Amino acid sequence: KVFSPISTQFPFAVLYNPDRPESTGSPYIKPAGSPQYIMPVLVALRSLPGTPVVVAAPEPLSAYIPLYAGQHVLVGLGGGVFSVDTSENFERAFTSKLGQSLTEESVTEIYGEFAGGARGEIFSRNKLARKLCTVVFHSPSCDTLVVAHYYAGNGMTDQSRSRWFSYYQTSVRPNVVKYLHRFNVSQVVIDRRLPTPEFLREQTPWYQDEYYAIYDVAQLISPH
Repeated sequence: KVFSPISTQFPFAVLYNPDRPESTGSPYIKPAGSPQYIMPVLVALRSLPGTPVVVAAPEPLSAYIPLYAGQHVLVGLGGGVFSVDTSENFERAFTSKLGQSLTEESVTEIYGEFAGGARGEIFSRNKLARKLCTVVFHSPSCDTLVVAHYYAGNGMTDQSRSRWFSYYQTSVRPNVVKYLHRFNVSQVVIDRRLPTPEFLREQTPWYQDEYYAIYDVAQLISPH
């Protein structure tokens, strides 16, 4: 086996569990990945020519990609994307599953991580909007301005879970290539220890090692 040399200061990607109380220890669970296994694929992604591209990759690999490969990611740990609303965070999370089978319970978990988990984002966006409104309009109504909304209060209701599950099954899963194109994804990284997504089974990766494979899907997802 050949491993690329890495700095001893290379940080571990961490997984955050907001439901883990502080009394039981840190809510941050680590390590979530071994740098010696993921550095080769990061080097490969960093070798891509031209401007940064959007990469769909599994966790914990995607946590490293922006810093160590200089590329963008479809979605990151926690789903915190400040430039989009929580519905897009949810759709990005669905797309990142690359068409795999999900249960309604899986949808609930995705909601907690990527939609419900974005509460800090929603609060910050509303706070910023109120400040800008006050500066521009000097109106008392700016104090209650809301530009970003939560989906289901303190949790996902049975109705919303069924709705999102149906949306994944009927819209995203059979059309994952279309959604990859929508989010400008040109590179897909898969964990080789898991089943290959159906839409990639006839494709050839341009890079692979014992753990990961990278597919250039730019032509595959280009509109016809």
